[in-house]
Amino acid sequence: MTPRNIQTRRRAAVEALAGAHDPEPSHSRQDARLSLRLFDEARGLHGLAETDRELLEAAARLHDIGWSISPDGSQHHKRTLRMIRDARIDGFTEEEQMIVANVARYHRRALPKPSHKGFAALSLEARSRVERLAALLRIADGLDRTHRSVVRDLTCRIEGDALLIRIVPALSPDAEVAVALKKADLFKKVFGMGVRIEVEGQT
Repeated sequence: MTPRNIQTRRRAAVEALAGAHDPEPSHSRQDARLSLRLFDEARGLHGLAETDRELLEAAARLHDIGWSISPDGSQHHKRTLRMIRDARIDGFTEEEQMIVANVARYHRRALPKPSHKGFAALSLEARSRVERLAALLRIADGLDRTHRSVVRDLTCRIEGDALLIRIVPALSPDAEVAVALKKADLFKKVFGMGVRIEVEGQT
């Protein structure tokens, strides 16, 4: 089977799982789009492979499916991990599926810790991939804080001791910027640099 066919199988399986459980597809699709833009723009920094890009896209599309079994949403990130872990997602190895589950789990709240069972079950190499991918997803999720797809596009560059993210907004992005900066905590820990956000059209 060719890599393209595997990618097609994977995407179809992810879309099927999201279609059954995702409460707000427009938000998860925006998170996926922004996550991939961050991944592509920061390739020289994160050093991840093309396969990891697919895992990030899958995690972004599935990160909120736990809402379907978490009525108040407070534990939906943990429920998401379990749902992805226990699902049959065609085209992924067991390790890849666990990476997707963990990246989705860490889109909010606590940062990855060895005391977390799902994270501890991974190899050291897989844990490193989870941390780098989740760092990008957390920022992307912050950039859709209001679930209005405010950010139309973004670019990144390293400037001094920080990653400068320049966003192109369709509406006022104040809430998105504030939350994305707050959720850059894992990025700072993993990459050892801060995050700054500039808004096109603002001085």
